Amino acid sequence: MSDNNWKAMTAQEACDVLDFWAKTSWPMDLTETITHAAQLGWTAEEEDDGERFLVNEVSGLSIPEVDAIEMPSGEIATISLRSTDAIREITPESTAFLNDQYTLLYREAATRWGAGEQSDIENGGRYAQWDLENGGRIGITVSTRSVSISFDTPQYAKVLRELGE
Repeated sequence: MSDNNWKAMTAQEACDVLDFWAKTSWPMDLTETITHAAQLGWTAEEEDDGERFLVNEVSGLSIPEVDAIEMPSGEIATISLRSTDAIREITPESTAFLNDQYTLLYREAATRWGAGEQSDIENGGRYAQWDLENGGRIGITVSTRSVSISFDTPQYAKVLRELGE
């Protein structure tokens, strides 16, 4: 029997988070990013090795960790997080739930940033991205386990574009 009590950010909430990061003045390092993320109600935790990471308890999802990936310079490159619960048991119901969440999120994003560039990814997933006027990039991914959202900072998105990605 599968657990159908999965949770998800609303499409508006997820796009608001992406918009928050898109409107941020970049570059920032991790400490500045953690301070800025407090405006979203996010907190920081510390691993045993002293590494700090962001946590989004506000949305109430099963995996609240937020990845804030740094470039070698120490500037943040990407902010990424799940916008749905992580699915433990893949079922037709869980697949339909994730696909529905992706579709709702894509539609909301398209109203804000225009039609995104969509592509298929391995294992039946889909990815959509938007290149923003400020040089940043927004991404939405659906996989068999979750829907995730990401924001690439303008300086990192520039590197990706130079690499043909």
